[in-house]
Amino acid sequence: MTSPLPAHPSTLGPRRLPAALSAVELQRLLSAVPCPVERSPRGSLVLVPFRAGEPSGSLRFAVPEADPGLVARACLGALGRFGRVEQAVAVVSPGEAAPDACARLVAALEARGRALPGLSLQVAVLDEREADPAGQAVALLPVIDRAECLEVATVVDRLLDRHPGAELPRALRASVDELVRRSADGPPGAIRPASLAALIVSVQRAEGADRVLLLGRAACTRAPLTALLARACASAPGTERAAVLVVLARLLAGEGRAEEARELAGEAVRLDPHHVGARRLSAALLEERPGCAA
Repeated sequence: MTSPLPAHPSTLGPRRLPAALSAVELQRLLSAVPCPVERSPRGSLVLVPFRAGEPSGSLRFAVPEADPGLVARACLGALGRFGRVEQAVAVVSPGEAAPDACARLVAALEARGRALPGLSLQVAVLDEREADPAGQAVALLPVIDRAECLEVATVVDRLLDRHPGAELPRALRASVDELVRRSADGPPGAIRPASLAALIVSVQRAEGADRVLLLGRAACTRAPLTALLARACASAPGTERAAVLVVLARLLAGEGRAEEARELAGEAVRLDPHHVGARRLSAALLEERPGCAA
């Protein structure tokens, strides 16, 4: 589950949603709300609360193997952290879950929504069978075990507490350099959460991001570094993920994989609308899209 995220200004207002959403329709719905990019094989649930017709944040849950009624009660109960919520949208992404399991979860959400006084809940299902042209880059990101993500997040928080501004000491910067160099020589093998955390913190600074890409140029093949950065993206806390996505997008753009780079840069902007590097990269890649004016 993600933490509540600050609202991003939007013109999206309350409206009746269809019973099934295509990937493109879901993208439009959540375009104003930063949304993590992890994928869960058993499916996921995104809750978007609204205030005065504006999205006020988002929550994402990996769907567990549990009674749908209990899942609905727990997930909708988490809306309380946003204060009084009068309207919310629940978008169910089935993943690899059986259709009947998805249907039971939808029914449980609708029943629980009706039982909560003062809440107007609209439940929609993401139809993942439709090809999403923007989904190829997100598919690069591996599914990371929740325990590992929590461990990485703990180390990231500790590093940022000790080193304000993400200015790591020389020893930690050297360890990040070594990790990137090892990936240039081939798959780096097992990666400790602490090493991933140091990489994530390092690229929060522009010079750290540039350093990673500079070292990556020496690689005979970029595939191992791409895999390393994809793992860092998937493991990073939501508040630090945008910077890592930008580095990965820059790497892919340099390889001529413009469509994937555009998607990742756009995801970075959605996660952190104030990230200057993400906005600039996204704008530059959009200008390069065939058919767009320079």
